[in-house]
Amino acid sequence: MGLIEIIINAAQESFLHVGVLLGIVILIFGYIDYKTGGNIVDILDKNKRIQPMIGAILGIIPGCGGSIILMPLYVKNKVSFGALVATLISSMGDAAFILISSDIKAYLGVSLISFVTAIVCGYMVDILHLDEKLKLRKDKLHNCDCANDEKTDFEKGLKIDLNAKKHIGHEENDEVDHALHHNEKRNMGKLGYKFTHSIGYKIFYLLIIIGLITMISHGEGAEHAHSHVHSHEEGLELSFEGVISLLGLTLSIIYTALSKKYIKNSTHEVVESKILSFKEMIIHSASETAFVITWIFVGYLVYDLGVMIIGGEEVLNSILLVNGMITVLIGAFLGVIPGCGIQVIFISLYSKGVMPFAALVANSISQDGDALFPLIAMDKKSALWAKILNLIPAIILSLIHI
Repeated sequence: MGLIEIIINAAQESFLHVGVLLGIVILIFGYIDYKTGGNIVDILDKNKRIQPMIGAILGIIPGCGGSIILMPLYVKNKVSFGALVATLISSMGDAAFILISSDIKAYLGVSLISFVTAIVCGYMVDILHLDEKLKLRKDKLHNCDCANDEKTDFEKGLKIDLNAKKHIGHEENDEVDHALHHNEKRNMGKLGYKFTHSIGYKIFYLLIIIGLITMISHGEGAEHAHSHVHSHEEGLELSFEGVISLLGLTLSIIYTALSKKYIKNSTHEVVESKILSFKEMIIHSASETAFVITWIFVGYLVYDLGVMIIGGEEVLNSILLVNGMITVLIGAFLGVIPGCGIQVIFISLYSKGVMPFAALVANSISQDGDALFPLIAMDKKSALWAKILNLIPAIILSLIHI
């Protein structure tokens, strides 16, 4: 298999066979967040005793939104440290969408393990009063000039009534608001912003729909698309599926690059906006889908190149699967890295059959997607200890499953 064939094959697998379903799933969950996201905060505030359980439920929701919303609640002392630990343990971030679309049984299995672990660990943390023993939440956020109630550029661009309900988990112009929302300006007049917030997401979803129709009309799986790349030995013939996949992948990469500056999915501000604005929910969902597709492509490309270099799938799989202990530890410690990118690659390799289930468990428990970024911005000490408390059960449970 030549390099061009490997790229086309990885593009088809990442966009056509995972991405199109992924886009629909993310949009559905985004809509659910939009309709119900603010209600869970009220439940948390009124039911102190079940906070770790509610935190675990927020984390188990695919994507990072539920967990991110919890961060300012913790800093404002509205939820316990146990609830924070629980939501981070149960969260798989955007990597959850890959399992949902590729291996629903594995997703349900690892979600159940993570959910139970999150509840147990969350209540243990609260019963033992670890936040007091570790002296967490003692360092308050720096006081700011809260008299300035000027809207940020991003808030001005939202098509919502910001005076009605503007924030979730905190108030306008409090210390959390200034820590998370007032540190940077967005260039809304720039071409990149106009592309991501006007025509870009529409073109992206058009390709998603075309890809979905193509898959349904053919009624064939990944093996069929794989054959389109390899069926012509004399010369490379690009099928319609290949064209759609390459276009979708290219737009995903462009959208992901622009999103880092003009959408910033890991910020609390954007999570709020997608819950409070229907249009922002759609834009955010497109950005999230593009991000995951891009990293799935990277994972598949690395895998296919590894197969080519080593000399076949059986050789590569035997190397990784035989060294189960090492693979599990790699999965657990990769989960320590904040962000979804490396986790998406790891889960993609699991879907290829390269990683054992124990490694999936380790990575799923120790990782938390993008949820840790807002907490790092507000309370670095709590973020560090929460990550340590995620890693311990990840290693223990994964070793049990080897």
